[in-house]
Amino acid sequence: MAEAIDGVAVRATDEAIGRISWFSVRSFELDRETLLRIWAECGLTDEEFLPETRAPDAFKAACKVLENRVLTDKERGIITRYLVRHEDGAPHIRHAVVEYYQKGQEKPFAFIDLGRFTYGTDEKTIKAVPYDEGISKIGEAEWNEVVRIVKDAFAHAMKYHNDVDVRQAVQRKLRHWHSLLLRPTGGVYFIPALHGEVADKYAKFLRAIGSEMWSIVVAKDPETIGLVRDKLADGKAEAEMKWAEKREAVKDKPDEAKAKVEADAKKEQDYWYDMDKEYEALFK
Repeated sequence: MAEAIDGVAVRATDEAIGRISWFSVRSFELDRETLLRIWAECGLTDEEFLPETRAPDAFKAACKVLENRVLTDKERGIITRYLVRHEDGAPHIRHAVVEYYQKGQEKPFAFIDLGRFTYGTDEKTIKAVPYDEGISKIGEAEWNEVVRIVKDAFAHAMKYHNDVDVRQAVQRKLRHWHSLLLRPTGGVYFIPALHGEVADKYAKFLRAIGSEMWSIVVAKDPETIGLVRDKLADGKAEAEMKWAEKREAVKDKPDEAKAKVEADAKKEQDYWYDMDKEYEALFK
């Protein structure tokens, strides 16, 4: 018998073919070292742990944080906001723009190009270069504060994980387990019995960080097998439709784009082929 999950007894028998599971991840942030310790305490291996945050992704997120900064001049009724723009073909560059709004108005009455942030892949640092017009308008002190916000946000993003990271990790694992999505909204899945033990460990980890995962084992009977077969067929049909749409979208594109879609589609076909084999063995 597997351990009870949030009060729901999970009874593993020879006749069980799998479990219906659903989970919820609360909003949180924890540093990587602490999260890894909790992960290990729940019996999960380092190899399965969340991938380290990619520096380019942390850079993008850090620049985006700047858009939360809002300054209000109550005497003149002017609100200052920051906007971050990307540059086509230059993923490691972001341009900061200052927008000025009259209080109560939805559209800015003026804006200036403030400066440029660049992530150096070699140095692995953020460089900030102000534009003359921008620095003369907002002043050196405000520019320094803007730079501090971005750099601090970058350092934070590199060190910490949050609920988005964990939710994505669980969803990747559900796919690895060849789980079937039973309900698009709410994240209810059928997990084959083969993966029940490690699913219990993930449930324990989620509870340890204040989140939740429930599971109910389902019996091996003709009606249940029929329902799972139907969901398997629905999943394959939906995948085939998705790839047909992607092929249609690139039909007039260069051969390189078509080849990439075909390569990705082949990987998806292999995934469903392996999934079919696992489920047929499950139904015997």
